[in-house]
Amino acid sequence: MAVFACYTYDINTFLRKKFSWVNEDEYFYNRQKRISISRAEKRQIELTIEYLVNYKITNNLGISKIDIRCLAQGYVQNIPVVTDDTDMLEVAKVFGIRTIKTLELMALMLDCGHIKMKKIREIVTYWEYIGDKPANFRKDYKRLFRENPPI
Repeated sequence: MAVFACYTYDINTFLRKKFSWVNEDEYFYNRQKRISISRAEKRQIELTIEYLVNYKITNNLGISKIDIRCLAQGYVQNIPVVTDDTDMLEVAKVFGIRTIKTLELMALMLDCGHIKMKKIREIVTYWEYIGDKPANFRKDYKRLFRENPPI
């Protein structure tokens, strides 16, 4: 399964701080390849953005322009969008855009041997420390990793 993580990380200081582990060599080099977009797909993405912006405005959702672009590209290219943002997840559900939560991505990376359980525990401990856990964190963590999250 392909995973789409938009360019938001590269331009968002908060995300780079929260997910600093992705800059470790083994993860950094894995992100060097970019997803190609044809001219036809670019046109479809722009059209999809218009629909998503209208939905955002109509429903008073707090989704940024880059979030909308990520959702549009995920929709057009049928690539899952990695997000824990509840508004993005709502829009994705309404428009049939596939999503993966961060914990699900980490579980997939664990299954593929790209990350160790020790690193996952470090990450979620940090989330706890900064007070920024995803919605349904405890339930999702227990379901995916079959253990209580570290405290």
